Amino acid sequence: MFARPLTLADLLDGAFGVIKARPRAVIGMAALFVLPFGLLIAVVDLGALGGDSLGVLFDPATYEAPEPGAEQQDVGGDLTGTIVGALAQSALVTAIAAPLARMVEAWYLRREMTPIEAIRAVGVGWLSIAAAFVVVHAVQVVGTLLVVPGLAAMVLFSVTAPVISVERLGPLAGMRRSARLVRRRFFPVLWICLATALVSSLLTALVPLLPVAAVELVGAPGRDIVVAIATIAVSLVALPFV
Repeated sequence: MFARPLTLADLLDGAFGVIKARPRAVIGMAALFVLPFGLLIAVVDLGALGGDSLGVLFDPATYEAPEPGAEQQDVGGDLTGTIVGALAQSALVTAIAAPLARMVEAWYLRREMTPIEAIRAVGVGWLSIAAAFVVVHAVQVVGTLLVVPGLAAMVLFSVTAPVISVERLGPLAGMRRSARLVRRRFFPVLWICLATALVSSLLTALVPLLPVAAVELVGAPGRDIVVAIATIAVSLVALPFV
């Protein structure tokens, strides 16, 4: 038991501490989820960009004025892509959180657990986590229309996946348990969620700029490939941290 509630600094330091204590296990866990998804996205993006880049360059339509309504279609496409990307990242965080919680639980009990063992240990809990993911995001979408309820739902259900994984609960019981835990210290958890999102966003946005800048500086080819590799590499640390 902790003698006092953990502060924001305690939790951020603890999150990095878990990664530093067993980097191979944590990053290995993340890799099982991030690499297949990241490689798929990279292949799709590179195929779309590389395969059509010359055609777009020499297509006369590229230099014509856009048709009426085309800009609205672009905005709609961008919005859809943003929503899909946010849901995909949330799904990855949820998927990593469940077995990682089991691993941390085992470490507290002085036992070692590999990523594969942790994934298997979640067992049928994966079905509950998937169902809770759908319900939580449906509640968030409805609440977002009123802004404050959406933010409250995000905070109250922020530990649903770890709770279901560790306490072996069903989806609704896991959501209720998460809300009961968070309700005791709602505003500290709110700041934790916002600070964690900020740190993760900065890592994801800024770190890939270094290799990209190096490629641009020396004029080497393969910028898109470098971006994809750097993004995946950062995600292996950023998502477990979240």
